[in-house]
Amino acid sequence: KLGVPNGSQAKGMVVTATGLVFATCKDGRVYAYNADNGDVVWTASLGRYNPRGIPAMYESNGRQYLVVCSTGALIDKTKKEEEVPRGYVVFALPNT
Repeated sequence: KLGVPNGSQAKGMVVTATGLVFATCKDGRVYAYNADNGDVVWTASLGRYNPRGIPAMYESNGRQYLVVCSTGALIDKTKKEEEVPRGYVVFALPNT
């Protein structure tokens, strides 16, 4: 696949040694792409549009974690601000 992942322009990406590319997108989601063919292998909603900053990864006790800053406007306008996390959202990657 060619081009830039939809919505990820001007956003941060993390490339892993295992061949995954994590990208935040203006649609309020974070995506994991297969670096070899561009296929989406995972996605998650952050609950807020337009995540900020560059995602980060860290390891603790042998497990990898992805950190994304999510502070934009609510995607679901039927929810209250306090119902959707604002700030850093951490995803634990599956154990391999």
